[in-house]
Amino acid sequence: MEEQPAKQLLIQALESHHISDKLVFAFLEELGRSPEIFAVVRGFEPLIDASENTADGHKYRITIVDEGVFRRDVEEFALAEIMASKLLLSYTPLINADEAERYGLTYRSKIIVELLKSLVAEHKLAALGLRIKPEYFLYEKLKRFAAVFPPARYRIWRALQTNVVKHAIGRFVDAAHALVEAGIIERDGEFFRITRQGYDSLHEHRLIDVRKLEDTLRNYLSWPFLTKAAVKVFLEQVSQTMQSFKFSDELKLPDSSSYIYIQTSKGLQPLSEQHDIMDLAKHLYGDCRTEISHIGGALNSTYLLKVYTQHEEPIKIFVKKYLNWTDVKWIIARVWALGVKNFSLSSGSRMANEIYFIDLLKNYGFNTAEIIHVNWRRRILFLNYVEGINLLDAWIKSIEGRERFAFDVGRCLAEIHGHDITIGDCKPEAFIKTSGAEIYITDLEQASLHGDKAWDVMEIIFYPGHYLDVKEAQAIACAIVEGYLKLGDVRIIQEALKTKYIRTLTPWTPVWVQRSIIEAIKPLLRA
Repeated sequence: MEEQPAKQLLIQALESHHISDKLVFAFLEELGRSPEIFAVVRGFEPLIDASENTADGHKYRITIVDEGVFRRDVEEFALAEIMASKLLLSYTPLINADEAERYGLTYRSKIIVELLKSLVAEHKLAALGLRIKPEYFLYEKLKRFAAVFPPARYRIWRALQTNVVKHAIGRFVDAAHALVEAGIIERDGEFFRITRQGYDSLHEHRLIDVRKLEDTLRNYLSWPFLTKAAVKVFLEQVSQTMQSFKFSDELKLPDSSSYIYIQTSKGLQPLSEQHDIMDLAKHLYGDCRTEISHIGGALNSTYLLKVYTQHEEPIKIFVKKYLNWTDVKWIIARVWALGVKNFSLSSGSRMANEIYFIDLLKNYGFNTAEIIHVNWRRRILFLNYVEGINLLDAWIKSIEGRERFAFDVGRCLAEIHGHDITIGDCKPEAFIKTSGAEIYITDLEQASLHGDKAWDVMEIIFYPGHYLDVKEAQAIACAIVEGYLKLGDVRIIQEALKTKYIRTLTPWTPVWVQRSIIEAIKPLLRA
């Protein structure tokens, strides 16, 4: 339908209701079975009115809605977006185009914020590393809307077969730029990224409460005039859609996750690409012989994947599966440190921490493993395998240079603390020394910003006392403390020696070993 006939039909409808002077804006939408004209009017009663008529051989629909009702659907999704969604794909402003675009911008900005909240809730700190194409906002919203309102699926699918998509994505880009100005996201080439300021604000605010949304909708529908009109509009849209198609599994919408990327050593990986262990080996290296073996302690789900290519030495990949909150390891840890240290139990949170702090420490110049692949759905992280020996094994095996190794680890930990980062689960196994004498920091799933530095120090100096004799336990603790004090604050060491911390390791490191370590460390604190 051309714009001019649509305007004439709109004017006639407004005049028949005697509300021509109350029109805020109007737009035309042509994705349904019949072209539909929407008019947003101030102080309109009965709040929503929908009619259907024919003129010059054209069948058309006109929906008139009260501005307050429309605004609340745009800003709060109060009518489950039955009205607001008309601004989602393709619409043509008819009267007061600037006002129509302002409402559209508000609606799309609200959509983006809600989708970003979902990404933050799902990916935690790792959301800061996500690179998001604007297509994600459109396709993810369409997917969610189709899930809540299945009859709209065909209408959406049909619209995506036309050229309206490019225009709709462009409008989402405009809305995203408004959020860039607000500091919520930033532009990164063709992508958008959540800023730290944005993360903090999105993390603080909860997603739209479905129960509250239902209550709001129920309150609206309790208004006598709105009940009849809203139900009428809803049923007419269902009827219009159902007459046009039969439900089919073939009407698949685009996979929105293919428009979100995460950086790996292999390049940008779309989150839609989710490989299991053997699948990844084939994906990266083709049909090669592979071996997989369990490594680490009995409570860890870590594996070494060896891929035999044409090279003499196999390619080694470290695979880490993050178990859910029933993981015995972290239940024990939570009870063990009760009242002093809170361990994160969520598999998603722990995996997000690992991803975020690997990148953050690397950006600060520390050595961390390279991320090869992220399988977010199954909570599997693939890293390059770091060849070397960890600090604990170096002492258990009496490796030459272990005192210097412990000193360097202490200094490294102090430097990490200087960036206000804590390891969280700071065991000596988390530090690996390579043949090139580089120290790598691993096992960052409990890392945090602004965390308890004294806990880190306490754990790394007392934990080895479970495996070493008293003199060796004293020696490694003193070497670590000496290294730490080169860059770190002596008050952190003093805090780490308090009973509230060391008592948590009593079931692990004998009390007499703890006392010996404390007595050996005290002179260093007075130096």
